[in-house]
Amino acid sequence: EFVAIVPGDADDEAVRRTAERLRTAVEQHAWHGLAEGLAVTVSVGAASPHEATTQQALLDLADRRLYEAKAQGRNRAVTAG
Repeated sequence: EFVAIVPGDADDEAVRRTAERLRTAVEQHAWHGLAEGLAVTVSVGAASPHEATTQQALLDLADRRLYEAKAQGRNRAVTAG
């Protein structure tokens, strides 16, 4: 797991677009250079700053959404709305 912080005042739509771009970039990357036939995907849980009152609450929300993405079948991004 890792954390990516989107700079600026990212609204829900900007966070959703960023999470989806990250997911798509990993999925479409040419991983075959590491191992023939290798396919890599990611699950993303993201949250916007306005959704929490503390940094820890924001991280906790994103983490819950990450596990929701995994439970929904992986290779997806779960964000607000």
